[in-house]
Amino acid sequence: MSILILNRIKVVVQNLQITLEDIEVSAGEWLMLSAPSGFGKSTVLRGILGLNSLQGEIILNGRRIDLLPAHQRNLGVVFQDALLFPHLDAMENALFGVKMRRRPNEQDRDHVVQAFEFLGLTPRLHAPLQELSGGERQRIALIRALMFSPDALILDEPFRGVDPQMIEKMRAYIDAHLLKRPVPVIWVTHQNEFEPARHQRLLGGELQHGRRHFKHDSSKS
Repeated sequence: MSILILNRIKVVVQNLQITLEDIEVSAGEWLMLSAPSGFGKSTVLRGILGLNSLQGEIILNGRRIDLLPAHQRNLGVVFQDALLFPHLDAMENALFGVKMRRRPNEQDRDHVVQAFEFLGLTPRLHAPLQELSGGERQRIALIRALMFSPDALILDEPFRGVDPQMIEKMRAYIDAHLLKRPVPVIWVTHQNEFEPARHQRLLGGELQHGRRHFKHDSSKS
């Protein structure tokens, strides 16, 4: 079973220090970082991804991934901006994570086709990026994040600008993946679009002397 352990996490950006309590996120469990915009939630995520400097230990499946460069941490990520590649069509974008690891095969392409069908994207399978709406891009970014079987899933407000009905479809797609291959999920949000079946909530503490921290809420399911 996959477990993500965060030990004494501290991220410093300019004059702001953000800390995160020691915590474990089990396979299939969602850790929700909930705080107002501008609090530093995304900054913490970027530290976990290896895009910001970070103090502390990040242990995933028994090894310290904070010692690894970002591209070796095997983390699936969906940002609030889908960050797709404009020179690739929809299917090629969905397969990009796989291509970075190995040559995609026919089974990979079949999985993309199935994912596009599940998320109502079948007519857009080979559409150029310029023809895709914001919501369609977010769905493709989610497919890309899961297609290469990451060891943990990082979600940075991925449902922003997506209508409620499609949010439910995206959530169902994640849940279906977690049933087949459970991994820890870290979800940053300030809207709380839904409550996962299993979750731990961390709330943002108040700013004190240039320091922000996250603390446990009492709710856990």
